[in-house]
Amino acid sequence: PLSRSPLNRLLDALLRLQAGRSDDGRYYWRDLLRCLRHPYLKMLAVNDAEGRSLSLRDALRRLEILIRTGSRFVDLPDLAGECRATLPVPLAALFSQCLSVMVDAVSAARTTADMARCLRDICDFLLNYGGEMWRHFPLDAEAMYRLMRHTEPVLRKTCLARTPFPPSVLHGITRQVLEQERVPFEAEPLTGLQVLGMLETRLLHFQRVLIVDATDDKLPGNPAQDPLLPDSLRQVLGLPDARRRERAAAHTLYRLCAGADEVHFFWQEGISRSALFDGKKSRSRFVEQLIWEEEQRRGALLVPGEGALAVARCAVRAAQTRPKSLERRAGLDAAVRMFLREPLSATRLDVYLQCPLRFAWQYLCRLAPQREINEGDDPSAVGICIHNTLRALYEPYLHKEVRRGDISMQTVQARFQEALEAADLRRLLPADSCLMLETAAPLRLERFLARQPESTLILALEKKLTTDLTLSGRRYAFTGALDRLDRRDGLLYVLDYKTGNIKRHDEGLWTDAPFFHKVALACAPEQETLPEALFEELRERLPSLQLPCYLSMLKVAKMGNPGDAALVELKDEGAEIPLFGGLADEDLTAALEYCDLSLALALRHLESAPQFTARPDRHCAWCPYAGLCAA
Repeated sequence: PLSRSPLNRLLDALLRLQAGRSDDGRYYWRDLLRCLRHPYLKMLAVNDAEGRSLSLRDALRRLEILIRTGSRFVDLPDLAGECRATLPVPLAALFSQCLSVMVDAVSAARTTADMARCLRDICDFLLNYGGEMWRHFPLDAEAMYRLMRHTEPVLRKTCLARTPFPPSVLHGITRQVLEQERVPFEAEPLTGLQVLGMLETRLLHFQRVLIVDATDDKLPGNPAQDPLLPDSLRQVLGLPDARRRERAAAHTLYRLCAGADEVHFFWQEGISRSALFDGKKSRSRFVEQLIWEEEQRRGALLVPGEGALAVARCAVRAAQTRPKSLERRAGLDAAVRMFLREPLSATRLDVYLQCPLRFAWQYLCRLAPQREINEGDDPSAVGICIHNTLRALYEPYLHKEVRRGDISMQTVQARFQEALEAADLRRLLPADSCLMLETAAPLRLERFLARQPESTLILALEKKLTTDLTLSGRRYAFTGALDRLDRRDGLLYVLDYKTGNIKRHDEGLWTDAPFFHKVALACAPEQETLPEALFEELRERLPSLQLPCYLSMLKVAKMGNPGDAALVELKDEGAEIPLFGGLADEDLTAALEYCDLSLALALRHLESAPQFTARPDRHCAWCPYAGLCAA
């Protein structure tokens, strides 16, 4: 059937592209990529003035990159013009002709005559720029011949050829005509692998026949239940029933066995399945008959595992899966040294804590993740919208004291709507997600405001910090941005807003002096090796270095005495999750020193790690490099 050919897949992709076009003439990005990725288009080429071949594949790849960096619906003329400006003149002309024939002409078709002209132009375009390609694909060339000599005249000569139709009707007529066409081809001479049906084997002889999955639901197979013509009625009407079909299947099978020197049947026994979808399978009744005949001939029952009734066994041993890792060689070692010379951030160190392998791919190998248009929820964009809302709410109180209740819900609604419009989330998010965001976000912001202190002084909003930290005798440059900086009880208090899930740290970590004593010894400059277990313990007890990093930077920046820091859980009740949790003066001083030691341990481990090993966890589901781990 022509409908199963690659040529029809191209035509079907072009029709789907037009069916998914928006009212303003833009195309859905997945439908457009399905057309651009068809192998027929990628194999087309044109020669330049010097005789060099320029492949259309290069132009289509550039257009695909532009599509992936845009939105869900693509303004094709604008992107095509941007792509055309970067191409050589002959290739730009071929690219323009491709879009004109494949997209514009099909979009403008209103009658079956127009559609016939489109099909003819598509075939001419493929033939003109395919070169010698079609000599190597005779079946594809035959499909194109059938399309031009049979399908196109049907659409062009019909009595309704000049009658305009809606696009859905016109595309339906075209598909129906394409489905009626068949492409003849010769299978002779018989070479290589041949796929035969059971009926085709009746007059053939074989040395060895292997019949797999010889279960009763395959041989003869479960009879179809016909509610209009059940088997009892078929017998009355003289129509073939299930038993007659079973006898025909048995004759074919036994004729195949009789024409072979050696026949093997394979099936599984003792395999239980859900009775709702697929009951327990049993060996075929034809196999049961063969076993019974063999038992009669021998005069004894066949025992599984002996003689003709053999048992196929294979030894299966448990294999221990090892996380993927990158060995640290000269290239990665140089990348680590270069990374440590750049300004460091808590975000990058958190990535290293979470998964060293992702850190290596992202920051050492500098592999850019594959760009993909997001059609679902966008947590990053939602988080930015909430951050902008909170910044707008507190900007009037910058360097002022704000009391609980000063910010009204009317103000919250107004600032949130402004941030929502600025982020254009109504266009970017699905309609249901946007509706839930507009309903839930103001309520959660109200809960957050209700849990704020009775009075606090706002010192900074989105404050950027750049300082140098001396950790274990070495100097590192750090940079970061504080969502909010307050003064509470005469001390600096850092707030970091989180719209996602928060991993809580061990509350007893900051009073565990023996642990940090071991960290201080391990990070001493004279120590050559670092105990791996010590870093693993820190990673488990402190899943994020963001707040310790901010407090260490504030201490060096001399903006005041740091007191504490907290993550704000905006996803739920808006509660503050403090880092220290109200430590006394001596304990607070020690805890600030422990923040430096935590950063020093992470950096020391990064400097001395012999390899970067993956740490499989829930984050793998949204990791942009998860495909590399599976490779």
